[in-house]
Amino acid sequence: MMAGGLAVPGEWLWPTSVILAALLGSFLNVCISRLPRGESVVLPASRCPHCHVPIRPIDNLPIVSFLALRGRCRACRGRISPRYLVVEVLAVGLAVLVLWALGPTWTALRSFVLALALLAVTVTDAETHRIPDRITLPGIVAGLVLAPEGLSRGSAGALAGALLFGAIASRSRDAGAAPAARVDPDPEDEVVDPVERRRLDTLWAATWGALLGREVGLVAPALMASGDRAGAWRALGVLDAPVAGCLVTGGVFFLVAWVSHRLLGRTGLGGGDIKLAGLIGAFLGPGGGLVAAFVGILLGGVAAVALLVTGLRRFGDYLAFGPFLAAGGLVAALWGPRLLGWYLG
Repeated sequence: MMAGGLAVPGEWLWPTSVILAALLGSFLNVCISRLPRGESVVLPASRCPHCHVPIRPIDNLPIVSFLALRGRCRACRGRISPRYLVVEVLAVGLAVLVLWALGPTWTALRSFVLALALLAVTVTDAETHRIPDRITLPGIVAGLVLAPEGLSRGSAGALAGALLFGAIASRSRDAGAAPAARVDPDPEDEVVDPVERRRLDTLWAATWGALLGREVGLVAPALMASGDRAGAWRALGVLDAPVAGCLVTGGVFFLVAWVSHRLLGRTGLGGGDIKLAGLIGAFLGPGGGLVAAFVGILLGGVAAVALLVTGLRRFGDYLAFGPFLAAGGLVAALWGPRLLGWYLG
């Protein structure tokens, strides 16, 4: 495997991947626990949810510590949720699956980053019936920076745009300016704390800055190289694949939510689902994003029918769609091109 010019010996590839995936799964647990509440993922250090005693480093080893302590806090013997173990095991499983399906490639790295975001979304949506903007919006920026062709002018433009727009929004917020207007068909705002609301507005600005910055980073050289007006217009009319994927996939879900809200007075899709669709599109492009949407809708429909038939749900009951869309995103990331080739060919 070649990573940044350094050869990774084959015999070290699998154990290294498993260890890194377990560590990332442990960090993912912190994100799942804290991000929906608007808390920092850095401070304070991990603590027992019962006695609030800081967890010692030796007791914070992914998977191993949970099994050694039998899922209990060393200090108070309070039970720790098995979700921590499940997420870490799933993170390792995703790493193995991605590496097996795609090999040690840049595409595999991008797909694993997407898979971790989808895992966080799935668990959070299942626990809280919310998909936090703190996961999806930075995820969109990551998808625009980690582009299919590798780190390029578009990646630099996306990062620069995110930092610039985020800084401007943050300074405006600190100066007491009104937060930027947002378009979100979800009638239930997930945040009521004004401080957290302003932080999320900064994330929104950074996301739009990344979209614009990536497009400018790719189009500007073409504009400068073009000697005729027609060539300039052609360059302006071309959307980069990650930008197009985010806008098309998220836009389709936004349109469905808006139409259903207008016609039925309610929407089966929330704002979190729309932003999750945009995240998947940013990583997979328009084709992969639409494959993910199709697979997610198919899985959600099958699950809904099964729940209705078995009596576990009644018509009109809430069913979180985020996990099904996340499953569709994983399928599209690993086998999307093959599915598209089979369908079109």
